Amino acid sequence: MGRRKSISINKYGKFTIMIYFNKIEKRLVSEHEVVTENPNTSFPRPFSDETLSGLGLVHFAKDPQPACDTETHYIIEGPIEIRDGVAYLTYNTKKHDSMTLRKNLQKKKQEVRAVRNKLLADSDWAVLPDSQLAEDVKQDWMVYRQELRDFTDAVDFPYTELWPEDPIEDYGDGVI
Repeated sequence: MGRRKSISINKYGKFTIMIYFNKIEKRLVSEHEVVTENPNTSFPRPFSDETLSGLGLVHFAKDPQPACDTETHYIIEGPIEIRDGVAYLTYNTKKHDSMTLRKNLQKKKQEVRAVRNKLLADSDWAVLPDSQLAEDVKQDWMVYRQELRDFTDAVDFPYTELWPEDPIEDYGDGVI
């Protein structure tokens, strides 16, 4: 007969490995480890609160990770804190160093420029000499394309969210 694994089914019908915090040794242990380390002991499954207490164990959970701007900060694991009889893994945020901040800014600029370049390429058809658009409509497209080119000069570039409006919105599908 195969060995029983330290896996339980949660309320969503998913398998989960039962992890506990050993208050004495200050480390995480799985249900499987506890059973393996105590081969001559029969344990009720899942472990009762009495069993956990007798072994110096408490349930383990993770605090929600804090929200942060990932371009300027990153999340690190903090200390394990015991609250209301449960050990919680905590999280902290830490600011990126200046080199990482510069790299993140350069990456963001490249990403925004790539989108801008795609929008310019997608609108090439409107300003070609053989375009069938009326001159006033073609002029609107030329203004739009110039606004795209100037987009990278904005004070809040690359973080601006106000992109130039595509002239197709003004004229609808009947223009093409």
